[in-house]
Amino acid sequence: MDWFKDNWDKVLSLVIGGIAGYFVAIRAVDSEIAQLRTDLSTLKTEVDTAIKPDVEKIDGHEQSIGDLTRRTASLEQADRAVSIYQLNLEARLKQAQADTVTELNEMIDKIQAQKRATSGAP
Repeated sequence: MDWFKDNWDKVLSLVIGGIAGYFVAIRAVDSEIAQLRTDLSTLKTEVDTAIKPDVEKIDGHEQSIGDLTRRTASLEQADRAVSIYQLNLEARLKQAQADTVTELNEMIDKIQAQKRATSGAP
């Protein structure tokens, strides 16, 4: 007990210093929390004003891109169908030309045979 009587002023200053430090620390933490709230509010405002409207635009663009992709796929399929149809038409046209040439050659041969028969040449 003698030690406490001799050092009560030091113990009291330590206790007061600890209590003061505790309250200073609490005030500093409260100050940091208030700053974080301010920063969070600022960020929320920036997100609401700068990013959210762009998100709607982006969603609209994504929808447009999806529509264009589907339309492009449809047009590519139609183009393939037209190409196949064109190839079929070209093949039929070549066959018709070949048939016509054959018929014309046959007609020419008949005409020449008739000329030879009427002219008496072998």
